Amino acid sequence: MGMVETIVLLFFLTLLISFLGSLSGVGGGILYVPLLLLVVGDYYGIDQIKFISTFLVFTSALFNVLLEAYKKNINYWIILLAIIFATPAIFLGQYLNTVFNALIIKIIIIVFLGIVTLLLLLSEYVFKQKTYSKKPPQNKFWIVPLNKNDQTQINLLIIPVVAFCSGIITALTGMGGGPVIMPALILLCYLNMKQATPISHTIIMVSSFVSLMLNYQTFTNQTITLNYLLPLSVAAIGSTTLAFVLKKHFHKEIYIKWLLIILIWASIIKMIVDIV
Repeated sequence: MGMVETIVLLFFLTLLISFLGSLSGVGGGILYVPLLLLVVGDYYGIDQIKFISTFLVFTSALFNVLLEAYKKNINYWIILLAIIFATPAIFLGQYLNTVFNALIIKIIIIVFLGIVTLLLLLSEYVFKQKTYSKKPPQNKFWIVPLNKNDQTQINLLIIPVVAFCSGIITALTGMGGGPVIMPALILLCYLNMKQATPISHTIIMVSSFVSLMLNYQTFTNQTITLNYLLPLSVAAIGSTTLAFVLKKHFHKEIYIKWLLIILIWASIIKMIVDIV
């Protein structure tokens, strides 16, 4: 497959992945990394592939946060906590990258994706009925309203743990941490997908931005920047905006979850076959 055909293929796949990632709140990283490994893995190393994935995840997350902020669905305390706790986690993840070789990181990605699918199923069929909205209001200072439009209470003490895990995952895998953030918010904060999505995008945005800044040298690679980052970011922005506009019409969260699970397992199987 030639360069032009590859870019066109990735462009349309990015449209689909960004759309699903924006609707589900996981950011698309769970599919970007295995997709890029399959399509351009013979031409670029794992670090470059993770960088491209992180950039696309950041682009989608940034526009999601901007759109949610316009609708006043963002809690700025969460942004502050994400910055404080995700930043050192990124440095830890960068160090771990120097310890593990490419094969180990691929195995980590496969195991991680398998755990994610289990968490998504648990959040739907086991823990879905738990919610803070059913509890009486608490006056503790770390229990705050979700945002100005939703008075559902959220425990801010959970956010640092989620942000720290997100930072490590972003640095190690390039997936943005969304696959852990969404299940954690649903399971630990008792939120539904609609409530958890803005928080997830906020933490993903911070984690991926810090990771990009620590690997800024890759921006000087003109082949990656011109052939992949620019055209694919256009696809990510367009698809993110479309998903934001249309998501109010999606009432069956389980359909989105099952589509993600199927795509994840298809990627897992292909990656295992390639390793073997």
